[in-house]
Amino acid sequence: NAGTYTLTLEGKGNFTGTTSASYTIAKATPQLSDFNIPVLTAVDYTGEYITVAPPTSIREGMGEVYLTGGNGIINAGNHTITFGVHDGKNYKAASGFEYGTLTVNKVDHPMEVTNAIVGIGLKQIDLTTRVTMEFGYALSFEFVTPEEERHGCQINGATFTSGNEPGTVTVRATVQEGTDYLTTSKEFTVEVVEEGGV
Repeated sequence: NAGTYTLTLEGKGNFTGTTSASYTIAKATPQLSDFNIPVLTAVDYTGEYITVAPPTSIREGMGEVYLTGGNGIINAGNHTITFGVHDGKNYKAASGFEYGTLTVNKVDHPMEVTNAIVGIGLKQIDLTTRVTMEFGYALSFEFVTPEEERHGCQINGATFTSGNEPGTVTVRATVQEGTDYLTTSKEFTVEVVEEGGV
């Protein structure tokens, strides 16, 4: 182990007396090869903080290992992680060791849609009321139904206007890509009825 030691020599037989000498075993400098480093595997974004296990030392007397850049990871992207080690019994403190890059994948936006019913004759509904999603993302709407089968219905921005004929059309809602989410689309129907509806 590292430390300062005293060596005492004592004579025997025709040799009498003692003599002492001190010597020091210096602490070693940690090397990357002194550690077992876990393999980083890409994970999907969940909205929860990600726990990264620190490397472990294969050397006796190594100090406590700590991560740099591996704590508090939550968002999608590529996160570079390094690590260091505190001063230990046999090894000095050191830092700046490369751990690796953790990739957090973007995922589909957790949006939900519900169908709508609207009366004929230029009745209007706000299509955003048919979508449940996280606030702050760009949302757009378009027809899936071909134009000749829309019964005169129109979409302007997020406003749906019914035509003068009953029928059902399909609408696609699309949330644009963001920091943690991919561009995501879901479809729902708007039924145009002669009686009832909005």
